[in-house]
Amino acid sequence: MGFGKKAVKYYREKAKVYPLKSGPRPPAVKNVTGIPWNSLVPEDATAFKWMQEIIDYEPADAFGKELLGRLASLGIVKGQPVAPDVRMQQIFAKAAEQGIAMSRVIAYESRQPEARVYPNRVWESPFIGNSSSFDPQGYFNLEARTTFHFTADGITPAMAMQMPEGKGSRYQTTYKDGDGDYFDGNKTYKLNMPHGVRSRSTTLGPAASSRASPTRASRASSLRRPRPTPTAPSTSTLRPRGPRVSQRRTGSGRCRTKVSSSTSATTDR
Repeated sequence: MGFGKKAVKYYREKAKVYPLKSGPRPPAVKNVTGIPWNSLVPEDATAFKWMQEIIDYEPADAFGKELLGRLASLGIVKGQPVAPDVRMQQIFAKAAEQGIAMSRVIAYESRQPEARVYPNRVWESPFIGNSSSFDPQGYFNLEARTTFHFTADGITPAMAMQMPEGKGSRYQTTYKDGDGDYFDGNKTYKLNMPHGVRSRSTTLGPAASSRASPTRASRASSLRRPRPTPTAPSTSTLRPRGPRVSQRRTGSGRCRTKVSSSTSATTDR
């Protein structure tokens, strides 16, 4: 659809707003609770096929000539089918393997000094540098961008917006416990929330390298039970449930698990 006036023109011609109860298309809602599904992008050579689909769908000026030139050197050209020979297929497979390995290390063991939220804790911000565009210093922080997009999919400036003290929400994530060891799916952990946190939502699940989503999310949230601002710290216990706990072991034989926490804070002032 393009940018600027071209995008405005597109929406003026294509966008239709109407009441759901009387619109030309009734809403279709499907309950997917309990249905396994995979929301992750491919981690193998099929990722390059996805690139071709994106290039074909989006306008050329959304990528720039530099990126389009790099993709063209791989045989990925807008409007043309991808037909890699055996040699190129091997290159795609190896590139995907190495790219995932590099991204996993960057996300699990960040060396970015701005990643740590607290100096004496293992919690890290997925928005390193407090920027959803990953360019607070005037250039793209490639490791910060890799950390976020290996951890999550969608992004919006609102998620990294700096709000006044005591308002808004903050996103934090960690792959390690208080001792700096990676989480083990067979162990029980306690999450201590400090005084002043009005509400929190914590999600415990397989790390981003898992191939499929579980049928039920492991979540603890105070949003389901609204209550006044606590006057003392609170503790949540995160433990496995026998055979229902799923693991995905890496080459080191250890289970990689991620804990993500979104908190809404308030002050006593």
